[in-house]
Amino acid sequence: IDLGITTLETDKFISYINDFITETLLYTNSVNTKFDIEAIIKYIDDNFTSDIYLDQLAEQFGTSPKYLSRIIKNYLGMGFGQYVASLRIGKAKHMLTRTNSNINDIVIATGFNSHNTFIRTFKKLEGIVPSEYRNIFSNGKEKR
Repeated sequence: IDLGITTLETDKFISYINDFITETLLYTNSVNTKFDIEAIIKYIDDNFTSDIYLDQLAEQFGTSPKYLSRIIKNYLGMGFGQYVASLRIGKAKHMLTRTNSNINDIVIATGFNSHNTFIRTFKKLEGIVPSEYRNIFSNGKEKR
């Protein structure tokens, strides 16, 4: 029987059904996912100063990196890498303004793999380099 349906229409329909099933599964698993994602976020918060990778995290929590990445982005409004970077820079800002630690010690304490990556990430997120940040905001008081 020829219903007059083209292959393109069939492909669109199959794609729609796949998307619908994926979103339905995400919705129906949202209660379980909520607890899992909270455990995952807590793990990241507790371990962001270590080498932490999405693939390793996904394996540890029994899911795929792609799925975990999407869940983290939906939950936090930012990707895994952005979240880890923001935690590390937050700790760096605290150390810059509340301690006399040198930049190399801060790089190590915050989990960055290199001095250059730290400086580049800090400037990207804060708009200034760490030494400028320290000069402006040390002791919790703005010096401007």
